[in-house]
Parts: sequence; C-alpha cells; structure tokens
Amino acid sequence: MLKLWLVCLAFLPMWGQANTAVPEIPNRIVLATTNWCPYACSNSDTSPGIAYEYVKAVFKKKGIDAHIRFYPWTRAIKEVRSGRAHGLLTAVREEAPYLNFTHTPTMAYRVCFFTQASSDWVFQGAQSLNQVTLGAIRGYGYDPQVDEYIRDPNSQVSLQLISGGDEILRFINMLSLKRIDTFLDDQYVVAWQAKSKKVDFSEVRNAGCLADNPFYLALNPALEWGDKFIDLLDGAFSNNENKALLNTILKKYTAQD
Repeated sequence: MLKLWLVCLAFLPMWGQANTAVPEIPNRIVLATTNWCPYACSNSDTSPGIAYEYVKAVFKKKGIDAHIRFYPWTRAIKEVRSGRAHGLLTAVREEAPYLNFTHTPTMAYRVCFFTQASSDWVFQGAQSLNQVTLGAIRGYGYDPQVDEYIRDPNSQVSLQLISGGDEILRFINMLSLKRIDTFLDDQYVVAWQAKSKKVDFSEVRNAGCLADNPFYLALNPALEWGDKFIDLLDGAFSNNENKALLNTILKKYTAQD
C-alpha cells in the first residue's frame, strides 16, 4: 500500500503541470480592422495596406495565418471584445484600454489638421481648438491632448463626430458646407487618397500636425495564450530584419509616382 502511495506522489507534479500549462498559440488568428488606407485597405488585393502586409508577413514567419476582417471601427472593437475576433490589427490604448496590447509598436502614424484652403487657422495646441468646429471620427484615438478635448462635455457644441466609412470625403463636404472648420486625419491616409485620386484636395490645406503616435496590435485579454503571443510579437516587432521589411513595405505605399 505504501509503495502504491509513493507511485501516486511521483506523478502529482506531472498532473499539476498538465493542468496549468498555457495553451499553444493557434496557427490561425483572426484580427479585426477598419478600412484605413494605406495601413489597411479592404478593397485591394495588390495593395492591402502597410500594416496588413507587414503583420501578415511577421505572422507567416512564425507559422501563423493572420486572417484579417474589415468592419467600421467601432464594430471592429466590438468584435474583439465579444470574442468573435482574437484582436485588433492596429490600435492605440486610448481606443480600447481594456485590451491586451503589445509593448512594442507595430509602427507609428501622424495625425494632421485640414481646413479649407482659404482658412488661416493653424493648430497651436488643444486650446486653439476652442476657435473652431472640429470634425473627428467617433471612437478613434488621436493624441492625449486632443482625445481629452473630444471627451470634454464642454467641447460637444464644437464637435462633429462621424463613423461608418468614407470619412475624409464626408469631412471635405462638411468643410465646403461650413459645418466644420477643420478635421483630423493621418498624413499618409490623406496622401494615399490624393494619390489614388479618390478625393479632391485642391481646396484643402494642412493646418498643422500632432506628434508621431505609435500604434500596436491588441488582443482580447481573455485569451489564455494571449500573454505568450504578446511576448512573441514583441520580439518579432523589435527584430531588425522585420524592421527592414517594414521600411520596404512603407516605401511601396509612400513613394511618389
């Protein structure tokens, strides 16, 4: 009887390890995003976007297929929170602070203010926004000072928040109708729209930019393998070979014709 008991004790550590082992990272991971060219483009097989191509390539090196789905931005966040998607392709903490973010950014973006060409307003800090009616995308994280301004109840009378797609085209129409005085968007996004001739920017001017803002890949915090995957991605996004790959992809989308 004593021998049997000793045999059982010998196997207890293995049972404990089996019960607490972290599940393996799956070989297919679903990421939600929105149409945000040139970072993620929903309607192009040849140019699906900078972040789209880069993350797919980094995942592939690890033997993982990144399955990327497009939604309006607020819906993309809901897909991750509900568990229907594992994570967001691109995000900043202000947009979804309850998600599990990589510590190493995927890349950075720069948000600028755009006005009618005839306007002489220039962005000079959050206080200068009190002089204008601002157009912004609902649920986006821009910059701490601007995000704080947007959240301030006293700013609501001077804000026009929209969502649902084609935001830049809608903002330019709102400028011409004088419903807003300025709107926010990323410099590469605006340049891409102009390059593809999808939007006429002839009557629009750049009125100043915010500092570069890094964005990250974010996961649903309920994923048992999430922390393990975050560690893997931090190493991959810090890798010099992958950084060189990102620069190559970036040139493809930003080079002038």
